[in-house]
Amino acid sequence: MAVSTKVMQDLRGRIAALTRWLDRHCPDCETEQAHTRDGTREQAYWNYGYLAALRDMLRKLGGTRA
Repeated sequence: MAVSTKVMQDLRGRIAALTRWLDRHCPDCETEQAHTRDGTREQAYWNYGYLAALRDMLRKLGGTRA
């Protein structure tokens, strides 16, 4: 299944916007990697954010929310 150009453009736009936001608000998050420590609040938020992204992509690709 090919991903539409619209979906690819949307993803690139979201990546660019999030990258800018992180650069302004938390420039060290890529090196800190606090989400990898078991039981931390950062780990819970990272996993929740990943779940939200997966649901969003499924919806964009025409599926329903899981």
